[in-house]
Amino acid sequence: MLIDHIAIGVNLCSLNVPDFSVGKDGEGMFTGTQIKRLAEAMYIPYQINAINYCEIDDVGTNAISSPFSGCLMVAWQMGKKIYVGHVARENPQKPSASYITWENTKGEFVRYVEFDPWRLLVNPVNTRTCFGLIAFSNAMNTVTAYSINTETDMKTGIGRFVNQIQRVNLQWINNGNAGAV
Repeated sequence: MLIDHIAIGVNLCSLNVPDFSVGKDGEGMFTGTQIKRLAEAMYIPYQINAINYCEIDDVGTNAISSPFSGCLMVAWQMGKKIYVGHVARENPQKPSASYITWENTKGEFVRYVEFDPWRLLVNPVNTRTCFGLIAFSNAMNTVTAYSINTETDMKTGIGRFVNQIQRVNLQWINNGNAGAV
């Protein structure tokens, strides 16, 4: 799994994690665009005012996304399918349309998890780019979330070197039979 190769000092470019790109305004909707399949992960880039997402169909596949500075990284189950997404939240003090859509929709899923990778960091002020990563295990019943902080290497000027990793185990929030097929 991708997370097995991420450690302090690792250059994310060497792991083929792409630089983040910003898509067009999603008008607060679920978009599922610009997704890139890596060897053992799905890369979900930030999209302005959207919930960018992909389906995860293998317990060995991680999902990684960036950049984070207040957005949410989420996973949910609809029917028998598991999805992971990046919920844009341009201003955490003022909910965006995408954040409102997430809040209004998550109760319809069988189950979901959510976290803010930026808030897991010990000192996010010096962060070059914050990545979020979700890893599944135990037939997708166990969800582990990671916040990965990179900062600029002064010799190369590249901001892709990992200098902090924080980990948290997430508990699925169950919604009973919501969204069941």
